[in-house]
Amino acid sequence: MHALELVTAADLMETEVLAFRPSDAVEQALLELEDSGHGAAPVVDVGGRVRGMFSLSDVARLEAARLESLPGGGGGATMLGNAAGVEVLEIEQEDEVLAMEGWNSDDGRGPTVGEWMSTEVVYVSPEASLARVCKAMSDHQVHRVLVLERGRLRGIVSTMDVAACLAEQLRADTQAR
Repeated sequence: MHALELVTAADLMETEVLAFRPSDAVEQALLELEDSGHGAAPVVDVGGRVRGMFSLSDVARLEAARLESLPGGGGGATMLGNAAGVEVLEIEQEDEVLAMEGWNSDDGRGPTVGEWMSTEVVYVSPEASLARVCKAMSDHQVHRVLVLERGRLRGIVSTMDVAACLAEQLRADTQAR
């Protein structure tokens, strides 16, 4: 049997997982993501059940939509060529995408993680094989999958965890020859 079938999500997963509550402030969550070096984290309720994922991609998408809706928002667009000669679209924008001053709501609080999180969560069970983990990542075009057991977070597997496992397997195969 190949290593892709022998290794499970439980073998690969990180169990010390940064997680947010739906009521957490987006601004604080962004700082925690930056400090941790992660691009996303699960959102769990007080009972420990996963409710969504909060990611830098969510923030960028929602902030861009907010800026686009402002008077004069959206800026202009310019087609440029990169070093390979491929055209890329550069958006000219006066405001930074994550400008915090525009986030305050009428009641003085900023947006919450629960308001900005994605409710679509890609997950596997602890018993899922490495092959299943890779398929879930590929099928859903994500860089991490949650490991859930009865709806509760047990860990997370990232593409880096998968790459490290595969590199170790290649090393072991090379030494066995």
